[in-house]
Amino acid sequence: MPSLPAPFSFTSPPTNLSVSPLFTARSIDGILFSVFSSLGVPVLDRFCGPKWPIASFPRVWRSEGLLPLIPWQTMDLSPGTEEYIKESIEISLGLPVSVESLSLKLLASEDARRRLQDQIFDLEDRIKESSKRLEQSRAESKMNAQGVRRCVEEKEVIASQYADLVNHCRNLEEECSLYERDLERIMESCDELAKENEELRAQLQDISSLESLAAEAESLKKDKEHLRINLHRAEEEVKVFFEENKILDEENKKLLELLRKERRRQGSNSHPGSATPAKGKRKLSGNDCSPGLMIHLGAADLSRRQLSSLHQNSPDSRMHK
Repeated sequence: MPSLPAPFSFTSPPTNLSVSPLFTARSIDGILFSVFSSLGVPVLDRFCGPKWPIASFPRVWRSEGLLPLIPWQTMDLSPGTEEYIKESIEISLGLPVSVESLSLKLLASEDARRRLQDQIFDLEDRIKESSKRLEQSRAESKMNAQGVRRCVEEKEVIASQYADLVNHCRNLEEECSLYERDLERIMESCDELAKENEELRAQLQDISSLESLAAEAESLKKDKEHLRINLHRAEEEVKVFFEENKILDEENKKLLELLRKERRRQGSNSHPGSATPAKGKRKLSGNDCSPGLMIHLGAADLSRRQLSSLHQNSPDSRMHK
């Protein structure tokens, strides 16, 4: 936008300015205000009316109250600025516009339309690229969502496994505590057994004749066996002696009968020659034994078995050993 130098003063009106008498001074003031405002010229609120450029605007109104006599500034303006001011005033006053101005405006509008079309194409390309990036972002977000979902599921599985492991670890800790208690009890029992073992070793050391006692026990067992055998044999011999005593009693009874008979016979034959029969009687009493009795006694002596000797197991023999 072309800029105007700061404040200026109007000295002469433009020569080619023709306006309708219907426009008042206030209408011209509004037109100038809009033009200077569009050009960016600083304005000042004065005369309680519209804003004017910063300068003293001596107003000389005509007595009829129509157009004011506005002095024009003698200053250097660019052709474009002058043309813009001129066209703006003409358009505002409803004056006819030249074909050259219209063609320039048409070219400017075509150029602007072309630039706008290029901008539209550029924006469309950007929109397409943005759409592609948006689709890619959506696909990536979908993949990320799936990955996050899988991660969440894996996290849940890991959390459940972790909970199971925590429970298993707690159970193992309880079992370990029980094993530790059992181990302490076993150690205590081992200590007690060690003490008992030491006591038993002391007792075994105190018993120095343990092997001799074992040998003596074996010998006593053998003596017991021999005594049992001898007792059995003695019982058998007692039975044999009992039978022999019966036989001897019968023989004694027979001998007593013979003795009585002999005495009776001697008593009936009491005469001087009785000494000879007495001698014969003594011979008979000493040697008169029935052959059956002698045979039976001999058989009884032979039938007796000798008892087993305990001399080798007797205390005297052990002492000699």
